[in-house]
This record gives sequence, C-alpha cells and structure tokens, in this order.
Amino acid sequence: MTEHDDLNKTATLADMTIIVEQIRILNYKLDQLFKIFESKYQRDKIFGDWISEKEAVELTNLSKSTFLILRKEGKLTSSSISGKANFYRLSQIKKLLEENEKNR
Repeated sequence: MTEHDDLNKTATLADMTIIVEQIRILNYKLDQLFKIFESKYQRDKIFGDWISEKEAVELTNLSKSTFLILRKEGKLTSSSISGKANFYRLSQIKKLLEENEKNR
C-alpha cells in the first residue's frame, strides 16, 4: 500500500463523515417538517374553517382594527372563547375577497 492510497482512504473517510453529518441534519429537518404538517393536520381536523385573528391578520396583511371595522359593518362575523381571542371563518374572508374582486 502506498502513501497515496492512505491519503485516498483518509479523504474518503472524511467525505463519508461529512455525508453522514449532512444526512443527520437532513433527517432532523424532515422530522421538524413532519411535526409541522402533523400539527396543522390536527389543527384543521379540530378547528376546520376557523382561524385565529392572529392568523387572519398574517394571512391578509390587514390590522386588528380593520377586522374590528369589518365586524362592526357586518361584513365579517367572529367567535371567541371566553371573550379573549377572536376567531374568523376562513370561508367568510374568502367570500369577502371574492365580493371585492375587481377586473384588472
């Protein structure tokens, strides 16, 4: 066995170590994605069409005060648990978007 062969083995072991580490990181990321999807599935199964006000604000880029105005105008309805957090039906938000759709 030559010195060149020893270097190739060392390089190969180093490469394999890097690959194993990359696979470990990839597995971790896949596990995290699986947990996110599983959580969303469970949430959808329980809450169905309802989304929190926080989700509605993030989804539409509207403010909480705009949602308050829409509720007062009767354009959206909401529900709450113990009066602490508002929830909206996603289907109502979609309907409002469709009603306000303009030809561009």
